[in-house]
Amino acid sequence: MSIEIIQDEQNGTRSWYKREIEMDIAFLLNGFVIGISIAASVGPISVLCIRRTLAEGRLFGIVSGLRGATGDAIYGCVAGFG
Repeated sequence: MSIEIIQDEQNGTRSWYKREIEMDIAFLLNGFVIGISIAASVGPISVLCIRRTLAEGRLFGIVSGLRGATGDAIYGCVAGFG
């Protein structure tokens, strides 16, 4: 839904009108996929998580991701608190 500002020709006032916009679900899903693929950084830890998930299963991939997140948190604490 979008809101348009339309100026009335007769009395010169501005009015707010709500207008329904139809969106094809395929465009919405394509936007999500493109946005996530641009935003997701693929570094060495991400590749390790993907490789372990595909080779050994979801649990090993999640554990690898948690180990990487813990390491990032420790580095962030050291940087933040000196």
